[in-house]
Amino acid sequence: PRKAIDLLGHIGIDTGDLLCQDVSVIKGHTIIREGCWDEHIYEEGAFSLGMRRRLLDGYLLEQAVNQGTHVRFGEKVSAVAYRDGLYTINGYQGGKFVCAVGARGLWNGVPKGQSVGISAQISGECSLPDDRFYYMYHTSGDDRYLWMFPIGDSLWNIGVWFRVQNSMIVR
Repeated sequence: PRKAIDLLGHIGIDTGDLLCQDVSVIKGHTIIREGCWDEHIYEEGAFSLGMRRRLLDGYLLEQAVNQGTHVRFGEKVSAVAYRDGLYTINGYQGGKFVCAVGARGLWNGVPKGQSVGISAQISGECSLPDDRFYYMYHTSGDDRYLWMFPIGDSLWNIGVWFRVQNSMIVR
């Protein structure tokens, strides 16, 4: 959402180039439940972006490197030490560090009550307005839905989401 764009600017990341990429500017969302379509248009100046995850990840990585960040992939971290304002990890030192392990990278399963989603990219023309997120609920409840939103020129992200109620899913 616009708030995320503002936060990136606040930490020194220029988002001007990002907005010039093949992204979709989202100005509202539509909820479809039991055959009824409920349209929500954002207030003036508010927007979200629909974009390919790979594009966002690459852009943020480029911005971090441009600001002097040293990025390391695939290293096993056995300990993090903090002393005199510096972190030491695998022989590297710095005043700040980010540990990115993925949504569930440190835990091997999905706990009871956790949400689960899966999505795919599809390319094609669509008769729906391409400035909206779309959510179609399976039932009157809020525990599962299908989504669809534009992520570029004739490119859409579609997926399903549900909340695990009474069981444990393990990889």
